[in-house]
Amino acid sequence: MGTEQSNTSHNQAHHVILDRKEETPRKISDAIIVVTRDNEQQNQPIEDDTLHKPLFEFELALKNNVKYLQSSEFKTRGDSDDTIDSIPTLVNINKLGLLTIDSQPGIQSRYKGIKTGKPTIQHQRAYVVGFMKRKDAEEFVGKFNTDISSDKLCIVHSIIDDEKHVIGPSFPKPRPLRLPLTMQQVNGQPMSIVTADDSPINQSTILLETREAGLLLLDDEWKEFVRLICFDTKWNRNARNHSGLHSYMIKILKQLERNQSKTIKDN
Repeated sequence: MGTEQSNTSHNQAHHVILDRKEETPRKISDAIIVVTRDNEQQNQPIEDDTLHKPLFEFELALKNNVKYLQSSEFKTRGDSDDTIDSIPTLVNINKLGLLTIDSQPGIQSRYKGIKTGKPTIQHQRAYVVGFMKRKDAEEFVGKFNTDISSDKLCIVHSIIDDEKHVIGPSFPKPRPLRLPLTMQQVNGQPMSIVTADDSPINQSTILLETREAGLLLLDDEWKEFVRLICFDTKWNRNARNHSGLHSYMIKILKQLERNQSKTIKDN
């Protein structure tokens, strides 16, 4: 926790992480296979040969994520402690059409460092990272960011080709834009960034994340989805509070759902 890193490697409390042992490490791009199949059957899962898990169409992937969040398997994960209390609201967010892959509750914690033994204060921004259908995300992000009484924001991640972005501790130009999500102060020293959200994101990371989330994307269907992060600009505000991030996300998603139902009814 003491080094600066991106959110894609931190606090993935409900991100499906695979326990896969390999003799030699592989780059993320080596693990990507674009799934194609002739005469594709609607809503039938495909087994991904690299991840060894079924992949589903978006609606079924959402339902599958809901089941996972409510399962004993999730609750007994070693990295799920700070997310367990958020399960009901995360379930609602998935049911309303946002496939969550990562989140943080937005809490302040005080402790003594395991290695240093020094008093440490850690500050969090509440955030949720996930995937939405592009056509739905346009309306969702628009509503999310135009409420002048709100202090929450939603950003759609830009995606670049793998050749332009190196995965690792050092980045060539263009250096990612960093949105600090976790800060800490050790023994009264100046604040330091612990985790941050990086943009842009390389294409192979997007493809791998969708597969880890159980989302089936055929050929170039990944272009029909967006990866976004919703976050609270206020530090240390619990996402579960009535004025917290989750409540605001659910409110906007329900507005979107009502608008879509009205459109279908009018037609």
